Amino acid sequence: MKDTDPFKPPPVGSFPFFDEAVKLANVWTRMLTGQGRILNDQWLKLKNGTYQASDWYAALVNGTELTASAMMEMFTQLTGDPTPPWKSLSWDSKDEVLVTLRVSLGVDDELTVSQLSMLGDPSKVGNLPKITAIRVHGNPRAIKLALGNPGDEKVTPGEYIGFVMRSTSPDPVAIITVNRP
Repeated sequence: MKDTDPFKPPPVGSFPFFDEAVKLANVWTRMLTGQGRILNDQWLKLKNGTYQASDWYAALVNGTELTASAMMEMFTQLTGDPTPPWKSLSWDSKDEVLVTLRVSLGVDDELTVSQLSMLGDPSKVGNLPKITAIRVHGNPRAIKLALGNPGDEKVTPGEYIGFVMRSTSPDPVAIITVNRP
């Protein structure tokens, strides 16, 4: 077989698609375990006589979000490693901004935001905008971003860029831009 042939046999000792199948099975198992927890919580409330309509609605929403998240993660594993989403923050925004990630955060992943860099002429930089990243409870594919010093007049006007990183990977999970007019 030549190096230019499009189909190559797997390395000796490896079963084709084995690693990918294990990853997909792990995602499926996590989803089923999560669905089981949701149902167990519902059963406990039924048994104790504390069940309310709002419990059903919450279970329906949580189960749907869990399933959608797992399906997106499985799709991502089958189609390849996606690029991180870009998010632009408004300079005067005091609210948290929801960002849907293209990768799932692990239970032990810690988020950090790089120091923002000014695009253009960085020699003019004084104070820098500060960004915080917060995990969204119950959704491993979402984070919230907040500008730490909105409206701070000491920040040099310009375009800034930064990265949200997770502790278990060198690849960014999101790219952030801030325009200080």
